[in-house]
Amino acid sequence: MDTLDTALAAQFDRIDFLGGLRETTFFELEDGATSFVDDLALDPLGASALSEHAITATAELLQSARVLAVRDAPSAVSAFALLRSALEASCAAIWLLEPDDRDERMRRALRRHWSDLVEAEAMSRALTGVAPDRGTDWARAHARWFVGVAPDAARAPVDPAATVAAAAEVVEAFTEVPGAAAIITSGWAGFGSVAIARHPADGEMFAGSLSMVLDVAETAISLFHARAVAGSQLPDDAAALAHLRSR
Repeated sequence: MDTLDTALAAQFDRIDFLGGLRETTFFELEDGATSFVDDLALDPLGASALSEHAITATAELLQSARVLAVRDAPSAVSAFALLRSALEASCAAIWLLEPDDRDERMRRALRRHWSDLVEAEAMSRALTGVAPDRGTDWARAHARWFVGVAPDAARAPVDPAATVAAAAEVVEAFTEVPGAAAIITSGWAGFGSVAIARHPADGEMFAGSLSMVLDVAETAISLFHARAVAGSQLPDDAAALAHLRSR
């Protein structure tokens, strides 16, 4: 096994770990944990499912990139398209989870929910000519959060480039790798160029890019775990939980 094969094997082990989280209790929230409280505070929308989905999407995308790397030349443009989407998904999870301030986490979750709703409706109208039928739960959530409590969320769509840039700073601080933020943001843009064949790539570039995306994904799962266990509660969690349960 040459050096490149050894490097890829190590990355594939990391992908296996990430993909295996769905078969464990990793995504279960402990009573009183920060994300548990956030979900109650954002009822009926919730918050934790957004970051959970981003992490599981990352795993699926990287598993698909792995298949391409084994089956075809690693420079295949489709593999880098998958890396870009995986990086974006991991950054989204970090962006949602990172703030210690609950109000800011709530704002970000609402912005993500609103952006998802707007994008889904636009796609449905473009393809079918009608808006999707969201049901009574959506109507109740819309009336409560986007008309009543936080109408400003409707005016603050999520910008993927800004999300990646913000998350990249978090990853640099978490990993203590100088310059990691610049590598992540430039990588996100570079993957797009490779994906549409404007920039050549080889096996070493794929291995290095995959390792970088996994660093971001592992930062995301560390943050998710910190917000999901009661032992790492934030100072206001207990008071917020008591207030929410008293309503």
